[in-house]
Amino acid sequence: MNKRKVLVLILVGLGTVGIVACSDSLNDTPFIPGDNEPINKAGCDDIIISESRYTKAESDEFIFNGMDIKSDSLILTVQYGGGCGPTSFELITDGLFMESDPVQLNIFLSFTDEDPCEMLVTRDLCFDLTNLVNHYKDSYQTDDGTIILKIRDFNSITYTF
Repeated sequence: MNKRKVLVLILVGLGTVGIVACSDSLNDTPFIPGDNEPINKAGCDDIIISESRYTKAESDEFIFNGMDIKSDSLILTVQYGGGCGPTSFELITDGLFMESDPVQLNIFLSFTDEDPCEMLVTRDLCFDLTNLVNHYKDSYQTDDGTIILKIRDFNSITYTF
């Protein structure tokens, strides 16, 4: 069963009327857990491990508001102008660990914006880090580890698994 939430705002002021409509389907929005809740990995996109895609990655403009790690998922909060057309985000890494203690890994958040609207949209993005963990385990022949994820042009976060 597909439940839908619809929010319609009617804005009136200074002789101008505006209507904003937003919908949110359970299939489109990742579940962002609280501190003790399990993550719904089905709602998270995979991190892409590809040196060629990382090298060629580009992005439209957006504002990066923060990040957190819950279980094996990276939650990124972003803002951009939109609200009525297609947009997509991809988290891409070249997969090349920088030898330090702990190791570091460059990642890039690519944003494609084909949305002509300019409403300020705030969105939580969820990325499953499981394939990154498997890549690390294969590279270092260990079952646990720590990686400093360095998001190009923004900040870094430490991920221990």
